[in-house]
Amino acid sequence: MTEVEKEVVSCIQSNDTDGVMAALEKHGLPEGSTLPVHILNQALEYKRLALARFLLDKYGFDNLNDEKNPVMPYAARYGTRDLFERLLQVGADLNALTPVKSSAVGRALAFGNHKGVRALLELGFDMKTYAGGNALRDAAGSGKFELVKLFVEHGADVNFNGRSQVFPYCTTPVQMAAAINHFEIVKYLIEHGADVTIKDKNGDRAYSYAKQNNHTELMEYIKQFEPPIWHEMDNRVKELKRLGLPAEIIKWLGIENRRIDFKDSKMTEYIEFETIFDVRVLEWRGRTFIDLVKDIENFIVWVKDKKCLGSLNVEHDELILLPGLKWKAFLAKAAGIIDDILDGNLSGEPFEE
Repeated sequence: MTEVEKEVVSCIQSNDTDGVMAALEKHGLPEGSTLPVHILNQALEYKRLALARFLLDKYGFDNLNDEKNPVMPYAARYGTRDLFERLLQVGADLNALTPVKSSAVGRALAFGNHKGVRALLELGFDMKTYAGGNALRDAAGSGKFELVKLFVEHGADVNFNGRSQVFPYCTTPVQMAAAINHFEIVKYLIEHGADVTIKDKNGDRAYSYAKQNNHTELMEYIKQFEPPIWHEMDNRVKELKRLGLPAEIIKWLGIENRRIDFKDSKMTEYIEFETIFDVRVLEWRGRTFIDLVKDIENFIVWVKDKKCLGSLNVEHDELILLPGLKWKAFLAKAAGIIDDILDGNLSGEPFEE
C-alpha cells in the first residue's frame, strides 16, 4: 500500500472526509487524477457512500476489476441502484468475482442488502453462473423463500453443487432447504427441476438431510421423488449395521453384484460377492455370521461376536478367523487368501468352543 493510500484509508476509516481531501491534495492528486481502486473499495466497505459517489464524480480509478479486489463486491454490501449504475458507467464488471468466488449478489445477500440484490438483478447480473447458483444455495439454506424464487426466475441453477468456503461439501440448494425443514422451498425447488437424488461429498442427499434433523413430514415428501430401492436399501443398511457389519463393507457391496477376477490364483478364477440384499445371515454353533460371497466352497464371512472377517466351512465344521484384516487389505490380497483357505494352508485362528 502506498503512502497516499495509507493516509486516505486511515481518514476513511475514521470518517474524516476533509482529511481525505487534504491527503489527496498533499500528495499532488487534484480532481481529475486517477486514484488506486483500493481507496474506493475502502470507502464502499466502510459505508462512506456519499464520499464514494463524490470520488467517482471527481476522480478516475485504476483497475476497477482487479482480480484480487474487484470493486463490485465491495459496493454490494451497502450499495444502492444509483451507485451500481455509476460504477457500471465507469467500467466496473457487474459479475466480477473475488479470489474466493465472492460476487456482488453474494455479498449483498450475506449482509442483508436485499434491495441491493434486486437492483443488481435488474441491472443484468448473470444468475446462470457459479455466483448465481451459489447465491441460490445460500438463500435456500437461510430460508429466504422470496429470494429463492427471484433467483430461480432469473435462471439460477436449481441443482448447483459447486464447492465454496461456506459449502465445502458441495451441497445443493434443495439439500440446504431440507436441512432447515423449509417445506415451501424444498417443494418449490423440486417443482422447478431440483434433483433430490444428487449426493454431496459425504454421500448425503436431500432426504438424508431431512432425516438427520428428524423432519419426518419432509422426509415422506422427498421420498416419493427417489428410487424406491433406495429406501429398501436404507432399511437393509440399518439391519446390517445392527448385525455389526462395518459400514465400509456395506458401502462396498452396494446393490449390484461385484466380482474380482484372479490372474494368478491356483484354486479359482474369480470371487463374486453378494449385494447387501442377498448376503445371508447364518447361525452356527450359537454364533452369528454374515456370508459375503457366492458359489465358493468356504464361506467368506463377517464374524459378529469377534468383529472380524473369517472363513467358515459348515460341512467340515471349521471356522478360521482373520483378526485385524481390514476390508481393503482383504480385497487387495483376496487371491492369495482364497488359495490358502482352499488349500488348507491359512494360518488363521481356529474356532474354539
